[in-house]
Amino acid sequence: MTTKDIVFHHINSLKGKVNIQELTDEILKNDPNSKWDDTHWSFYRTQITSEKGRYSHLFSNEIKTNLKVLPGERINRFTSPLRKIVQKNERSVPTIKNKWPQWDIPTDEEQILLASVLLPYIKILHPTIVAYIAEDNNKNLSVWTDQLQNLGIRPDIYLWQNSPVVFPGIRRHVGSEETTDFRKNQKFSRGENALCLDDNSYPKEIWSFALQNKRYGMKNPPNYSLAHMLDHKDFKSRNIDELIGFQKSDDKNLFAGLYTSCANTIYIPTTFVKPTDHNSNIRQLLIQIVDKYYKSVCFPLPHNLFFNLSNIEDRWRLENFPPPTIVGTLNNIHNFILYRNKIINERIKNYSIQQKT
Repeated sequence: MTTKDIVFHHINSLKGKVNIQELTDEILKNDPNSKWDDTHWSFYRTQITSEKGRYSHLFSNEIKTNLKVLPGERINRFTSPLRKIVQKNERSVPTIKNKWPQWDIPTDEEQILLASVLLPYIKILHPTIVAYIAEDNNKNLSVWTDQLQNLGIRPDIYLWQNSPVVFPGIRRHVGSEETTDFRKNQKFSRGENALCLDDNSYPKEIWSFALQNKRYGMKNPPNYSLAHMLDHKDFKSRNIDELIGFQKSDDKNLFAGLYTSCANTIYIPTTFVKPTDHNSNIRQLLIQIVDKYYKSVCFPLPHNLFFNLSNIEDRWRLENFPPPTIVGTLNNIHNFILYRNKIINERIKNYSIQQKT
């Protein structure tokens, strides 16, 4: 039996009142080398309980309701007797019994208080700016799509109808090889599915024009730093939990366009440890910000994906918190469009020449 068969049989037999550990034991008994973990369970649960989930139509409303209210439980891969034997044979080094102390973490109420303080300090670009970028991308969609395709770069990573990606073809360097290449030769660094690589400068260009009417000069606003809301890299991506329709793939850089997406960046005070990196509840608030402020002026996600908002608790709904601060106007964006289109067209031209030499 496949893991999917086991998961579906277990869910149906218990009418959605799943015992996660028993399910884990079944899967590891069937395949001791299975990679089964929390992300796999979260994927199946989301795809069943979400209205537009891939497997939603296969299960009754009763089962879906029971899955939704199922308490969170971490998967322990090593409680299965068979798995214990495998682990014992695999390891020759004795297990060290000393453990880190268990420290308290903020309660849910304290996290809500933190979020209430934080949100008014979060800066987001005015929706009219995002709409302007999406409109200009639509004008260039056909030409840029053909040009990127001809250069061997997947255009759908960066361009789709109403895409808010500011610099199609430009992404962050990923991994040691690309990082080394970028540091040696920033101007002509290359990577798979990219016109060029970047080190977190290009996403800030539109902010600099919107607020200063000039190019980004390697300086952030005092006491603030740029943060991405959704993951644009493949490594440890949380998109499987946060996006409906997300599928794991061997293809790389499929979300690289989110790197320069003007609907995917915020400025946040440096006095806060980046909640975009750690706190899942505050991350959910940020995703709701994108959905509320930008979905009417652009399509924020590639590959026809949607935000997974169905399982957010009522107390963590955006309407219960102060709004973020909207910044920037259209006054300077015309100058920015001229600048960014020149950059993209020059990068395409240079890449084409380099391929021929």
